[in-house]
Amino acid sequence: MISKVIVYIIRFGNAFPELLVFEHIDVEAGIQVPKGTVEHDETLEHAAKRELFEETGLHANNTLRFIGTLERFGERWHFFTMTSDVRVPNEWQHKVGGVGEDNGMRFRFFWLPLTLALELAGKQNDGLPFLDFDLMGEI
Repeated sequence: MISKVIVYIIRFGNAFPELLVFEHIDVEAGIQVPKGTVEHDETLEHAAKRELFEETGLHANNTLRFIGTLERFGERWHFFTMTSDVRVPNEWQHKVGGVGEDNGMRFRFFWLPLTLALELAGKQNDGLPFLDFDLMGEI
């Protein structure tokens, strides 16, 4: 079974927590979060850090943590969360690096209010219930 990692990057400071999301600039693919395939020789944490950097240009910080696993579409999805550094801008564009199928694609990143009702492309929101919304300030 193929393993994937999905990273929910959360920031605080406004009236409510926000989730970092992106849209493809050149094609319509819906609103997404950083996600990618775990390579055969890497740990889940390493894959999450690599995908995070390749897709966003951001480095993982010490708040990156595993929150749960689900099986979806014949794949095993491993969810991680990370609190954003306050210096991350409100919006930016990034050209994807790495050797995967996204290499060279351009993404536009921005923040959306974080709620359980948030819908992401490809059911990427399925891991949101792993987040403890009552303890959100402690993520």
